[in-house]
Amino acid sequence: MKRVWVCQWEIPCEDGLHRKEYDSFADAVQAMRQLIAAHIDLEEYIADLVPNEGNYLRSYLSDSNFPYSEKDVPEDFELPEHGDLALYGSFIRWDYPYDAHPFLYTNLVLNPDEDETCFFDFHYNFPEEATGHGVKGMNIKIIPCMDFGNSAYPLMVWKVLRDEPQTQDQLSRRILNELGTAIDRKAIGRHLNLLKKLGYPVRHSPDGYYLEGEFSGPEPGIQYTRSAYPLLILGVLDGTSKTQTEIIREVQAKYGAKIGRNAVKRHLELLEALSFSVEHDPNGYYLKQRTC
Repeated sequence: MKRVWVCQWEIPCEDGLHRKEYDSFADAVQAMRQLIAAHIDLEEYIADLVPNEGNYLRSYLSDSNFPYSEKDVPEDFELPEHGDLALYGSFIRWDYPYDAHPFLYTNLVLNPDEDETCFFDFHYNFPEEATGHGVKGMNIKIIPCMDFGNSAYPLMVWKVLRDEPQTQDQLSRRILNELGTAIDRKAIGRHLNLLKKLGYPVRHSPDGYYLEGEFSGPEPGIQYTRSAYPLLILGVLDGTSKTQTEIIREVQAKYGAKIGRNAVKRHLELLEALSFSVEHDPNGYYLKQRTC
């Protein structure tokens, strides 16, 4: 497992939600600041601000490295005749009160916290009256996540399924928001098919995928890849403690799959990390609550 940062951004009325994963927080911040600099132009509104506020906001929107240090942040801002630019801590909030009413709120400023979600929210309250150049809105999040590897993805899809239908895109967003991992829509579809082949009660309707019915056995002749191993282990766990050797035997008996001891240990740790109610006592591993 490794630490990653998932950038999620959306420009209203354009081409939907985008996601990209970065191995370093600094790279994620720099990429999003460059996106801001390339798309937002509020010069016509900034001109109404008093010089120190206007220069600060202008530099922030055009220079992806600004502010360079605390020296670049004015200590006291005067309230201008038009608009109100507020700096407090690591936040900028700008709410322009007239005309198109641009609004900007972000904690993506000086020394952002890599352990917290960073955000940038910009929009016009009345976009049809906006006179500035550039896009009419932008929403950005930088989310700290853990990369559990491909073996975790089917588990994550299973964990966010509910009785009510959800589209693949809704499932993808839920996994990102609840489990901190980005999985694209096409991969979601592959993992849903795997769950169904393993006998998990996944159903499909025009409104999306949902849970209904009881667990059944796996499809005959199914070929298991490593990404299925955590699901196979989950499929033999219950309220009775089982050693790793017993888990290996039961997986082979139920699914016809051979999993080594080291792999079993690794996937049990994964199940625990994803809060699948897997517990461990001197007699082995068991589920506090039956899952399948």
